Amino acid sequence: MAYVVEWLVKDNTNPDKIYVDVADFADQDGEDFVRQNILFDEENGVLRGVDILAEDGKSFRHFKHFSNEAHYTDWLEKRQKENLHKANDLLTYQVLNKN
Repeated sequence: MAYVVEWLVKDNTNPDKIYVDVADFADQDGEDFVRQNILFDEENGVLRGVDILAEDGKSFRHFKHFSNEAHYTDWLEKRQKENLHKANDLLTYQVLNKN
């Protein structure tokens, strides 16, 4: 069974903005940064990623699926070493659930 981590993602710069698509949040984060993260995930054990826009359009839930908790821990350690988990002034990522 996969190990799934769930984050709540919000826009810090315009918290009342209503998005119609999760992809629009990527514009806040910068296309290069998003591409780097996708490539990093593909190379480091993320089995699947899923995004679900909130009904109010002001946030979305982001899920990453790993084969087990050890793979998640390894991914997280590598991510911190690669400085891809930098603090972002535009978007906030809050861990909601790990299981």
